[in-house]
Amino acid sequence: MTTDRCRETLRERVAEIRMLVPEGSLLSGIAHEIREMVLAYQSDGYDFECRGDAVNACASYAYALGWLDAGCSIGIISAGNPDRGWFVSASQSPDHGDIRLEEKTARYRKLLRTACDAALPAPDTGSLLLSGSEKIIMTGRTFLIFGETAMGDHREWVALSCFSYGFGWLDAGIRAGFLTAQKNRDIFTI
Repeated sequence: MTTDRCRETLRERVAEIRMLVPEGSLLSGIAHEIREMVLAYQSDGYDFECRGDAVNACASYAYALGWLDAGCSIGIISAGNPDRGWFVSASQSPDHGDIRLEEKTARYRKLLRTACDAALPAPDTGSLLLSGSEKIIMTGRTFLIFGETAMGDHREWVALSCFSYGFGWLDAGIRAGFLTAQKNRDIFTI
């Protein structure tokens, strides 16, 4: 199951979070908010795990990693070297049959698809920030594709991780001002 690897990857990276922008600068508030969101969803994941809810724990950890990697990509925080394989477990067995996992995965697929359709670059076309905005959108769309491929292979744990991670990127991009929500604003942390 990917929950263990996701939790451990997040734990290791959170321990290495460093602010890269000067305190009091325009970007420091965004850096602190990204850190707080990561810590909040890490805590939620632990709480879910303690209650025996591995499905929501997995989604929380992956979402936190999405926020963390978006913050690192923006360049306002650092958090060690990303483990690009955290969402894939080599020993994973087929997941079909777990109704709760399948329902949650389908909901997160729909959420990420809705977010991808709603998010647009916020910076002006002449802005240097436009390419960063496009990277955030591309990451969300890429993890939608990864998740859909995993669903087709009946690897719902991987799919759930991908959908949650991709949504974390888009949500962080909206919150940081790199993206704007043209519709469905209620799904984002605005």
